[in-house]
Amino acid sequence: MRPGTAIALAILVTSIIAGSALRAWLIPYSTGSDIPQFLGFADTLLRHGPCFYLYSGSEWAEAEDWPYNWPYLYGPVWVLILGAIRAVTPGAWVQHYWEGGNYYVYVSTDWVTNIKVVMSAFDAAVAVLIFAVLRRVVREWVAAVAAGIYYLHPMVIYISGIYGMFDQVALAPFIASAALASKHPRISGALSAIATLTKQTLLPPVAALVAWLIKAPRKAGWFLVGALLAAYVIIAPFALGCPASIGAILSAPMRSGEPGYTYPIVYSFNGVSSLATYLHDTTGGDYLWLIRHWYIPFIILEALAILSAIRSRNQWVPALAAYAGFIAAYWRVNHQYLVPAVALALLAMPYLSRVGRGIASAFIAWSALWPFAFPVAWWFHVHIKEPDWDLVKFLEAHSLMIFDAEFYVVYSLILTALAYALAISAGWGGVRLLRGLLGQEFKARTTH
Repeated sequence: MRPGTAIALAILVTSIIAGSALRAWLIPYSTGSDIPQFLGFADTLLRHGPCFYLYSGSEWAEAEDWPYNWPYLYGPVWVLILGAIRAVTPGAWVQHYWEGGNYYVYVSTDWVTNIKVVMSAFDAAVAVLIFAVLRRVVREWVAAVAAGIYYLHPMVIYISGIYGMFDQVALAPFIASAALASKHPRISGALSAIATLTKQTLLPPVAALVAWLIKAPRKAGWFLVGALLAAYVIIAPFALGCPASIGAILSAPMRSGEPGYTYPIVYSFNGVSSLATYLHDTTGGDYLWLIRHWYIPFIILEALAILSAIRSRNQWVPALAAYAGFIAAYWRVNHQYLVPAVALALLAMPYLSRVGRGIASAFIAWSALWPFAFPVAWWFHVHIKEPDWDLVKFLEAHSLMIFDAEFYVVYSLILTALAYALAISAGWGGVRLLRGLLGQEFKARTTH
C-alpha cells in the first residue's frame, strides 16, 4: 500500500469512527417529530400490505392511529424499509394524547435507535462513495478529507443523529448511479430509480444525469431500461397486489400542497418563503405572491442545469446545478434537503471554477451554522419519555439558543442566495451553450 493511500484511509476511518461515536452518543436520546410518524406508517404497511397507499392520506390519520395527520408523501422504498425496521422492533410504541390543552407525542427509544442506525449507515456509505469517486481526480488525502467533511458536517449529523430524516438513504444510490453511469448504464439506471422511489427530491439531479448521458444515446437507452426495470420491481408488489392503489402511488408525491406560509420560520430554509411569512405575520399583508410562482425560477435553473449537462465532461457539476436550483427555487425547503446539497457540492468541487469553489465552500459552511444556532436540545426531551436532562443541559450550554425569527429569516435568505449562486455558477456551461446556439441562429439569419 502506498504511503499516500495509507494516510487517506487513516483519515477516512478516523472520520467515520469519530462521526459514528458522536452519532451513537446522540441517537438514543433524541428524535424529531417525523420518527414517531414513521412508526405509524410502518404499522399501516404491516396492517394493509400492498394496499398501504390507499390508507396513506391524512384523512386516515385517526383511524390508523398516527400521532400526526401528515400523509405519506414518498415512493415505496422508504416505507418498505420502515416495515423491515418495524419487523425487527416488535416492542416499539408511540403514545400521543391531549392533556391540559397540550398535545404530547412520545416514542420508544428502540424505534428511534434502530431507524437512526439505518440513516447513519447510509451516511457512512455516502462518505465512502465520496472518497471512492474523488480519489480518482484529486489526491487521495483530499478525497478522504472531503468524505470526512460530509460525515462530520453538523447538519448531516443533525439530520441522521438527532432529528431523524432519510435523505441520505436516497442520496447513496444516486451517487453510486452517477459514478457508474458511463460504464454501467443499466445498473446506474436501476440505482437512480431506487433513489427517486425513495425520495422524489432527487429527481432534478437524476434528470441532469440523463441529459449528461444523451451524448451517448445507447448508454442513455440502457440507463432508461435499467430505471424502468427497477421501478417495475419496486412498484409491482403494490400495483399487482392491490391494483386500486396505483393512482394513490402516483399521486403521493403531489400531496405537499399549494404554496403557503412556512411555519415555523425557524424550520424554513427558503429565504423568500421565510421573508413572506415574516412580513405576513408582522404587517398582516398578503405576501404569497412572492412564492406562488416558485416554479418559474425553478424551470429556468433546471433548464440551465440540463443544458450544462449536455455540454459537460463530468456528471457531478450538472447534478449539483440541478439540485441547487431545486433548493433555491422551491417554496418549502426543509433542513434535510441540505444533506444532498453538501455531498454534491463536495463531489463537484474539483470541476468548479475558482468562483464556483468559493460559493460551494460558503454554502457548505453556512449550512453548518444552523444546528449551533437552533436550540437542538428541544429534540432531546419533547418526544422522549425519560429524557437525559444532563445531556439536555450540556447541549443548551453549547448552543447559541437563538429564538428570534429575524435571525432565521436572514439566515435562510443568505442560504437561498448561496443556492442561487451555486446553481448559476454550476450551470454556467448551459448559459454558454445557449449563448452559442443563439449566436449561430443570429449569424444564420443575418447571412441569409
